Amino acid sequence: MYIGLVYDNDWTVILQCLCSASCGWQGLAKYIFCMLSRTTLIKIVKFIEDTYLQYQEISQNYRDILTKSSKLILTLVKLNGFLYTITSLSVVMVPFIYQLIFGERILIMYFIIPGVDRYSTKGYIIHMVVQFVCVPFAAFGNFAGDLLFVILVLHVPMFKDIIKEKLSEIDQAPPKKRNKLLKNISEWHQRYDLFIEDIGEIYGPVIFVEISLGCIGVCCTLFSIALGWGVWPAGPVYLVFSLLLMYCYCGLGHKIEESNDELLLDIYMECRWYELTVQQQKMLLLMLIKAQSPVTLNVGKIMPLSISTALQLTKAIYSFLMMLINFLD
Repeated sequence: MYIGLVYDNDWTVILQCLCSASCGWQGLAKYIFCMLSRTTLIKIVKFIEDTYLQYQEISQNYRDILTKSSKLILTLVKLNGFLYTITSLSVVMVPFIYQLIFGERILIMYFIIPGVDRYSTKGYIIHMVVQFVCVPFAAFGNFAGDLLFVILVLHVPMFKDIIKEKLSEIDQAPPKKRNKLLKNISEWHQRYDLFIEDIGEIYGPVIFVEISLGCIGVCCTLFSIALGWGVWPAGPVYLVFSLLLMYCYCGLGHKIEESNDELLLDIYMECRWYELTVQQQKMLLLMLIKAQSPVTLNVGKIMPLSISTALQLTKAIYSFLMMLINFLD
């Protein structure tokens, strides 16, 4: 940044450096906070493992729930990996395409190796090789952090479906066993809420860093694109990647909200509560009251992590961009 700003007299390198630095800080945040919460992480991973081992042996309905969850998680993991792979390849290919079209050498990332002349052929090759190696490392680090978040969040609908299946079993259960079944459902409801709280404990700070730095990166990228194609040729690639990642995180938060809403309806509709005893109805009533104040994920305890938040942030980014463009004019 210093060389570009002072020696090359190009202040637009600040935009590129901010975007690159935001990716680095996002990956670092995922690593640090996952390590700090490793005890909680081990606990919930053990809970997930025990759930699979226990419920795959009970009935076909539970096996179908586990299979459905596994397929959904696998699909999202593949899509996430595809996004990072395509973005990495695009970032690496941009300098070569730019040189073929305009005959000008540019670097993959704007950082300089001390003591190596980037303008000489040998120095340029050294810079490109080093930066080429850095890109997959950065992509894999961020992908690993996102992978864990995707896996944890997508188990929330699975736990909701398990509770739903247990509720549907109440009508077929003998009257003497209904109290025991309702106590088990109540315990599962508590585990469901605790599971979401544990995700928030691990990934709460990560979500704040991811969304806030992602917005900064999007603003800087849009501003560089508005200034001209030559300012940062790889800018459109980073823009698409940042927006997709932001909506992916907000979409996962929305998935939890959706599961909470469905669970509230399931508690009321999946069993014939009016045929239960007064004591059993009170147990369901307590679960209903709790389900009306569900646990959700948020962005720094400022706003909920949801699609509506992503849309609000997109509007804010657009307004900020227009202000910057008007300022330059």
